[in-house]
Amino acid sequence: MTIRERIAAFVGATEMKEQQERMAQTIATLASAYDVGRYELPPDELVRQLSEYTSGADIDYIVSLLGWEGASVFTTDIARERDYAIKQSLHAWRHSPLYQWSVWAWTNWGIGESVKVTPVDESARDVWAEFVSAGRNAAVLGQDKIHALSEWLLVTGDRYLIHYASTVDGADTIRSIDPAEFPDPPICDPNDKSTPLFYKRYWLSGGVQKTLYYPDWAAFFDYPEKLDIDGLLPPGAKRADKPSGAIFTDDEPGTVAVIQHIAHNRKDENDLRGWPLGTISGAYQRAHKQFMEGRMSVSVAKQMYIQRMQVAAGSRGLESVKSTLQSSLASSGWNDTNPPSPAGGTQLTNKAVTTTDLPMTTGASDAEADNKMFAWQALLGDGLFPTSAGLDTARWATAVNMDKNQSMLWSRYKSFLAQQFRNMVKIVLLFKEQHSNQRFPDKSSEVSIDTLSLVDFPPVVEALAEMFNQALTPLVETGVMSVEAARGIAASAWLLLLQAMGVENADELASLEAFSGGEPAQESSLAEQQAQAIARRDVALEQALAAIEAAARRMGCGV
Repeated sequence: MTIRERIAAFVGATEMKEQQERMAQTIATLASAYDVGRYELPPDELVRQLSEYTSGADIDYIVSLLGWEGASVFTTDIARERDYAIKQSLHAWRHSPLYQWSVWAWTNWGIGESVKVTPVDESARDVWAEFVSAGRNAAVLGQDKIHALSEWLLVTGDRYLIHYASTVDGADTIRSIDPAEFPDPPICDPNDKSTPLFYKRYWLSGGVQKTLYYPDWAAFFDYPEKLDIDGLLPPGAKRADKPSGAIFTDDEPGTVAVIQHIAHNRKDENDLRGWPLGTISGAYQRAHKQFMEGRMSVSVAKQMYIQRMQVAAGSRGLESVKSTLQSSLASSGWNDTNPPSPAGGTQLTNKAVTTTDLPMTTGASDAEADNKMFAWQALLGDGLFPTSAGLDTARWATAVNMDKNQSMLWSRYKSFLAQQFRNMVKIVLLFKEQHSNQRFPDKSSEVSIDTLSLVDFPPVVEALAEMFNQALTPLVETGVMSVEAARGIAASAWLLLLQAMGVENADELASLEAFSGGEPAQESSLAEQQAQAIARRDVALEQALAAIEAAARRMGCGV
């Protein structure tokens, strides 16, 4: 061995020895943290000790590899378990195709292509329209940003929307703040832990650490007296709703701010904060990703000619063949005098060796079954049935085959998001009332979200057409159903249809007033009236069926 080779071997041996010592120390630390499944070290102390031996690694990820029982020890510290769930979710959002698809699917069905919010009070519609269309709010409410509101809500479990209201005219500016700036649970009513009053925010501004207390929007407007409970906040605490010492001074107009907190997937009844969508599925997402990467490695390896060689010789002859075939990098570490044979190359031929080609199959059928096993567990943890992710394609013939539970889950999420927009309307109008002369007796609103609708279900469309053709009109003509009831049914059916088609003024076109009828017809004989009624009915039915079929085709459903 040359001097150069000896130096390289010495350096390599020293580095390997150091790595082994660090690994042994890490294992010893982990062993001392657990005693037959019982958690002994506090989490912060464990992380501190591990950091001494393992640098540049995610310690929480290492601890999670201990398995379900190992991870369950963090249940004594629910806040830390939640923090880990958020880290795991963020990592999966960046690296897991299944998790990314899960978040996209929930967002697409929860928000659709667009959201239309209409205040019931007509005098409030201009105020809301200005708030939604204003450039100052495009960072949150722009058509290219609105879906991010749902995506980050699902990934982190929380969204903190800050409403900044001008004390001059009540104009509302909205921003979405990183949940990491609100590490503490909400400060609640001492007598009612379900009523949040303040949110404590920490953030850096110009390199300076700042702290500010934001009131919950409902507390600010509905029961402001609770915000002044003695001892609720520490002495000298700065409040975003108080001009003095917060954002501006008492002598000049400025801005007050409140929080609209959106929490999804709560898993602790004593904590009002949400949890990520992938809290449960994290381990399965990781296992699926590792499995798929391993399967791809197998497939790549099978692209090469892999052979088995049988040597008709003793141990010395076998070692001689091995020495001939192996790479010299293992011993020299520098120049390879015998590199591995390229794909398809003949490595060795003589009469003493028998070469047999190994099977070129990759076990695809087993891999498919394993993939479904991992993927289905991960998807179910995210609240998705396999069909929703393109698996179990035998049931993908029509959308009507989607499981009812899946449809109900998405409908619940849609209703959840719709309520957040209704709350947003209230906040905007309440601020406007507080800082202007305008008054809005009715602050409710209607939310129309382009999502799962009747035209996505061909059998339902057929039943709807049959109802108009064979049931509704005859019931009215025979006196079984009143004209008013038929008008209500027709208006509701057309409203759903027009909303599914994306018509913006669907609520106006399909209002009950629109179905109140036109000018009365001229006097005519009973026979003529009956003939005219039948003709009008036939024309109306043809138009309705044509419109429904066109809408169904537009939504990608055959009729």
